[in-house]
Amino acid sequence: TLQDSQEEQDDLNTQLSTLTSQINLLDNSLETAQQERDDLQAQLTTLEEQLAANQEATDDSSTLTTETSNAEANVAAGNSDATAPDTTTTSALNNVQANALELSRTYESLLQQNWGLTTLTSTQQSQLEEARQALTEAQREIAQLTGARGIHTVKSGENLSVIAATFYDEASEWPKLLEANRHLLGNNPSVLYEGIVLVVPQ
Repeated sequence: TLQDSQEEQDDLNTQLSTLTSQINLLDNSLETAQQERDDLQAQLTTLEEQLAANQEATDDSSTLTTETSNAEANVAAGNSDATAPDTTTTSALNNVQANALELSRTYESLLQQNWGLTTLTSTQQSQLEEARQALTEAQREIAQLTGARGIHTVKSGENLSVIAATFYDEASEWPKLLEANRHLLGNNPSVLYEGIVLVVPQ
């Protein structure tokens, strides 16, 4: 009958309205979930960056601890190389210092070439990493030859006074750092750049 048809039509309209409401709710839930996912991803990225920074600080600390122990052991054993290098050691030191200077110039040049780039190619990244590692190894060898505490990679915003305050609790001790790294810095402490590796003397 006409009345039955009308009632069936009303029921269908009611079902359609209900389904439409449910779809709208699902759409809202999906949008909220996507926003939460984006927020979580941003937090994850931040945590990964903090972890990487902490790991670098830990590596530097471990290097200093190990090399300090080695230097102290050499002094305790009366090893004259630790306090008064002979002619052979002096010659080796001069050679490594000259090499470190060239490596520092190469690394700084690569950093300047890549300055301002939002992304680096795999080749550029490889070149930077190889140059950084080579400079690190050269400075580490110098630290061992001179009986230094170890090495330190300069971070953004650091200068010799800041680094001296970190290692010696006295910013005024910065001339020690300048003298130990004169082969890289000359007489000008302002030539520091982020990423350069310094020898940290006793």
